[in-house]
Amino acid sequence: MPDSVGFCRDIGLDIEKWMEEDLIDLLMPSGYFRLTPRSESVALAKKHDVPVYGNLSEAREMEKGFKRDWKRYTLETFRARALRAWNGEVDGIYTYNQFYFFRPAHPIWTELGDPTRLVGKDKLYVVNSLRTDMINGFLPGAENRYRKLPNLESAESDEDPVWCHEKDLSDRG
Repeated sequence: MPDSVGFCRDIGLDIEKWMEEDLIDLLMPSGYFRLTPRSESVALAKKHDVPVYGNLSEAREMEKGFKRDWKRYTLETFRARALRAWNGEVDGIYTYNQFYFFRPAHPIWTELGDPTRLVGKDKLYVVNSLRTDMINGFLPGAENRYRKLPNLESAESDEDPVWCHEKDLSDRG
């Protein structure tokens, strides 16, 4: 489900009411794009005593020219994303559409579900976001109404994505 309560309400999903009525057993916010900081979803779920999982779904955001940014599909990048989610107080991690990038024996499946397995391993952090134009494709005008995350790069930018490769940022939250 989308990670914005307002966006959800506008598409017919009243997640706040459903949580109040104890109709949601597990919250897994986000998807192909993010609108709000993960902390908002975590706070909402914790308020209603609902477990919340960090989403490491397929990144539909593309490089300029609509080519996949394959750096976003490395083990190091998924480690960084998972550890950032764990440090944001999620109760678990889930992935979506990763089976065709990572075979069953790939380390992603044994590392991401346990934050202690991520400590001391190489991680690749994405500092900026790429395209965000697909948000309005799901709900016209939604990006301006609901996006609370900074847009660090426009789709028309000639700049390459910014990457931060560090051995371990786990103790920095």
